[in-house]
Amino acid sequence: TVAFVDLPGHQRFLSNMLAGATSVATALLVVGADDGPMPQTAEHLEILDLLGVRRAVVALTRIDLVDDGTVELAGELVDELLAATSLAGAPIVAVSAVEGTGMDTLRSVLRDVLAATPAEADVGRPRLWIDRAFTMRGAGTVVTGTLREGSLAVDDEVLLAPGDRPFRIRGLQSLGEPIARAAPGGRVAVNLVGRAPAARGDALVLPGQWLPDVTVVEAVVRALPGRSVRRRGDWHLHCGSGEWRVELRPIDAAEIDGGDEGTVRVELSGPLPLAPGDRFVLRESGQRSTIGGGVVLDVAPARAARGTVGRVERDGRLRERRAALDRGDRTALAVDHVGAHGLVALRDLPGLVGQRPGAAPDERLLRLGAHYVDAAAAAGWRDAVVAAVAAAHRDHPLERAAGREIAARAAADAGCPG
Repeated sequence: TVAFVDLPGHQRFLSNMLAGATSVATALLVVGADDGPMPQTAEHLEILDLLGVRRAVVALTRIDLVDDGTVELAGELVDELLAATSLAGAPIVAVSAVEGTGMDTLRSVLRDVLAATPAEADVGRPRLWIDRAFTMRGAGTVVTGTLREGSLAVDDEVLLAPGDRPFRIRGLQSLGEPIARAAPGGRVAVNLVGRAPAARGDALVLPGQWLPDVTVVEAVVRALPGRSVRRRGDWHLHCGSGEWRVELRPIDAAEIDGGDEGTVRVELSGPLPLAPGDRFVLRESGQRSTIGGGVVLDVAPARAARGTVGRVERDGRLRERRAALDRGDRTALAVDHVGAHGLVALRDLPGLVGQRPGAAPDERLLRLGAHYVDAAAAAGWRDAVVAAVAAAHRDHPLERAAGREIAARAAADAGCPG
């Protein structure tokens, strides 16, 4: 069973295309053999590449309107466009919906590609970006979207982000059929009980799993060839099913040139439920084109880096976070955050690193009360306190105990947060 999300091809509807493309695991790219690839075909491929889509099938349609040579030429042009993206080598199937030519082959190729597509992982942190919301008499609010990262069930208490507006799930449907539980990776309609309005770009999440009020993130951004990402411009960020105006502050250079990657501080126009690893697309309204895209690396960054040394250090730290994400080591993100901020509250850890709630961190983190600290740093604080107390006993052998302030000062001098 396959759910298709129809993404319009015309330039005027690119925002609609982006609202649906962020949840796509496999793409069926449709190109007319009589027209060949159009400018929007190239832009759609750029967007799929920026969003990390790795599997696709190309349907070369309307072959009944042209001769064999034109079909062959159109296929070659599409193959050239694919070669510069993550979809290089995707199968191209020539078809005619009118005559039925190639349709069985297309179905077979789709089956093969879908069989090779990994199932959506359930990491226990469901998020449903809403692409459609409406009300039904007698039913209340209904929202639709593609469920990712976790499951939702009837009677679950959920929050509508941003704003953490509470709802209860009254009913679920998938492909027109009522279900008791929705698994990640499928199209879902959710009937909600609650009073707050919902709209495209909002997201349904479970309580306590996402950081509230994320308005600044740091990310790695890749500029498309022939374009550049810089501070000046009317920038729009497309993530999930929404679009937001943002301000960009490149960290490691004044601008990121076409084809290059760089780190960027992104100031959002409103709070979003984001996590490390989320992909986004950047467009500049003045140029009316896609400029680049990137991956969120830090959803609670420290204050903006100052000076050349500070920016170089921040850039290096963010690139280490990118490497940790690539190898699936999310605990390294928590260790990095603790290193930058001193400690992290237990309740904030899932939202900070995009991890399953209750997941036990490894030996690099040490739990102290309601917080985690860096285990290696904590060992240094302990050693500093022991040394200070030992020195106090040597210097004042007749005192029954060293003063509490001696231990506190030694810990603080060693970098222990207050």
